[in-house]
Amino acid sequence: VCSSDLFHEVGRLLAEVGRRWWVRPLPRALQFRVARSTARRRLKWLFGRPIGGFARSGFVLEGRSLFFIDSDPGGDACHLVSGFAETVLEATFGGTASVTHTRCQGFGHDLCRWEAVLSPPTATGPVPPGGSSEADPSADQAEESEEEDHG
Repeated sequence: VCSSDLFHEVGRLLAEVGRRWWVRPLPRALQFRVARSTARRRLKWLFGRPIGGFARSGFVLEGRSLFFIDSDPGGDACHLVSGFAETVLEATFGGTASVTHTRCQGFGHDLCRWEAVLSPPTATGPVPPGGSSEADPSADQAEESEEEDHG
């Protein structure tokens, strides 16, 4: 296991947030606001200070003079933020998230930047408590058999 993979996994574990079912029916822009707010608050709690800032749309996090660059000038520690952000996004949107560290001060860039790409939840993905999945074939079969029984 390389150090960047280890930092990535630690970031995912540190972000442990519950699924946010109440956010899913909201418009996408509001979902992103919830994800950015959650990430901002939890990163500040985790590190004791703000870590960068977000663009107004989507999920793009940028930071300068981050303290973990001083302790890991090779940039592997930046993958902690990637794993952290992926977990927050997956909890908010469902589906899978991929957060790429596209710019790194450790490699001489003027800032660190993380950009997210979201994949929609699959039809067999998790269902909110008390909800039903339209893609569940057993539910369709049960409805059909009830219709046949009643007429």
